[in-house]
Amino acid sequence: MEERVHDLETHVADLRVANGRLSVSVDHLIDTVKSLEDSVSSLNETIAKGRGAIWVIGGLGVGVGSAVHWLIDFMGGKHP
Repeated sequence: MEERVHDLETHVADLRVANGRLSVSVDHLIDTVKSLEDSVSSLNETIAKGRGAIWVIGGLGVGVGSAVHWLIDFMGGKHP
């Protein structure tokens, strides 16, 4: 009977150690997920800025193209 109690005590001690290791692993995972959330948020902001820049560049391109077309027409250019 004493041997069985000793085995159970040893098993419980081993479970406590394993539980402590799991706790550290879970804490590490939580920190990693928070870091990934910050990275994803930063990437989303960068993508949003990139989309805005593309629209601005496209608008400027249309404006410059229209101005050049108007200038050619104004100076008597011929259309194909």
